[in-house]
Order: sequence, then structure tokens, then C-alpha cells
Amino acid sequence: MKLCERLMNEGVELNITGNDGVHYNGVRITEVYDDFIAVEPSNTAMRQAGQFRGGHTYVNIATITRLEHAGQSDRVQDSIRRSLGR
Repeated sequence: MKLCERLMNEGVELNITGNDGVHYNGVRITEVYDDFIAVEPSNTAMRQAGQFRGGHTYVNIATITRLEHAGQSDRVQDSIRRSLGR
């Protein structure tokens, strides 16, 4: 949860897969709860194929299988992996 709070506070644009394989690309975390996070498309997200075009939605933290920086920065991805203990 601390990682999610940090990513929310920093306004990091993310690609997330969760909720049984749903892809949320180019989103920012807007709220953090015990069991889930709220996400919405970032204002600067590129509109491309596969871009999450929905509005505000919730992702169960236990279902997240992919959490990466939308810019594919290895430094951020490595930091996320270390925080998750992978």
C-alpha cells in the first residue's frame, strides 16, 4: 500500500493489469484503500490502441499482475519490482 500511495502522490502515469486481466494503460492512481486503488486516465496520456478510455474505476490490489511506468523506464520498473520484492 505504501508503494501505491507513493505512486499516487508523485502522479506517476502507469500501465496496470488487474481485475482478471483488464489492461489500464496510461492511468494515474487517484485513491488508495486497504484492498483496492482507484485509477483514472491521465490528462497527458497518449490516445493509442489499447489505451484505457474509461473513467474513474477501481482495481483490486490482490489482482494486479502488471504495474509499470507508462514510459517504460527501466529505473522505475526496477524500483517497483524491488518494492514488491521480486
